[in-house]
Amino acid sequence: MVKKTWLLVAFLNFSLAGIAFAGEEIKVDANIQPYTKTGGVSGNLSSIGSDTMNNLMT
Repeated sequence: MVKKTWLLVAFLNFSLAGIAFAGEEIKVDANIQPYTKTGGVSGNLSSIGSDTMNNLMT
């Protein structure tokens, strides 16, 4: 019973935190240049860790 109560409290806290930040305006630095492709970049990307992450990268 204590575990279920703790989980409910944790869920409600995270839910309320999400609602509090949902209306906040995002400010982006106007000096950031737009994305542009570039050449000369090549190689392999390796993942060390969980099998789940490895499956997401393939």
